[in-house]
Amino acid sequence: MEGVYQNNYYGQSFNHNNKVVNLNGVSDLKLLAHPDVTSRPILQFDGPGGIFGGSASSPLKNIEIAGLEIRGPNAAITYEEAMSDREMKRSYYTGRGIAIWAGSYIYIHDLKVHHCPASGIRVNK
Repeated sequence: MEGVYQNNYYGQSFNHNNKVVNLNGVSDLKLLAHPDVTSRPILQFDGPGGIFGGSASSPLKNIEIAGLEIRGPNAAITYEEAMSDREMKRSYYTGRGIAIWAGSYIYIHDLKVHHCPASGIRVNK
């Protein structure tokens, strides 16, 4: 599982809906990097986020996420670019590392999440 994993059309648009991992409708899943690897697998995104999932009608259940690095685009965004996008709110400037909108028994640990324009890790309910 080593390597860099990017969303579809990475680097081609400032506004799209492509996530690296979409967990909608998923239950009983462990998304884990092997503890003996020397480098973490990297999920790199430039859109809405790295890992997304769950909704009121289809919540996640029994999910574990660990051992990954999630890298957003903030290192390449200048203050001027961010300020000029405040009205448009394009996904490049509003992405989240992990966003779980609804679910239960969610275990998120041992991650390196950085350079996310919005939240690094968000779990609603």
